[in-house]
Amino acid sequence: MSADTNTIQTGAITSDPSTRGLRANLALFDRCLASIVRDLSVFDRNNAGWGIDGYKSLNSWLCHETRRSPGDAARMIQLMRQLRSLPVTEEAFATGTLAASQALIITANVNDNTIDLFTEAERDMVPLLAECTVDQTGRVMKEWAARAKAMVHADNGTDP
Repeated sequence: MSADTNTIQTGAITSDPSTRGLRANLALFDRCLASIVRDLSVFDRNNAGWGIDGYKSLNSWLCHETRRSPGDAARMIQLMRQLRSLPVTEEAFATGTLAASQALIITANVNDNTIDLFTEAERDMVPLLAECTVDQTGRVMKEWAARAKAMVHADNGTDP
């Protein structure tokens, strides 16, 4: 990815079934997904095409124009929308500091009720999560989500 143009360099993909080659291509895959999610966010906010093309939703546009399944389109859109509110996570995903799996785990454990709590902790948590395995990221985020849910319910005076 070129830092100044933010474009993917397609010549970087090579067939290499070695450990090193697979790691490099999977890292590139994650960076491509992060770039696509960012572009989708701009496309969606500007209604740059899907409405103009006659579609009623970004999901419909993705399914018909890019051959995504409804489930894949929904997951991309969910990730895109959640990352809009998580700038540190979005940047770490875009730069390859977080893998796609880690970004998905983080966003899966943050919801409308807990987003403010996570954004307060995001600058401290994301660098720590970046050092974790995917399994560790999942365990940390599940524990964080349980504590955040309890805090929200305590603040609201309701039971979790």
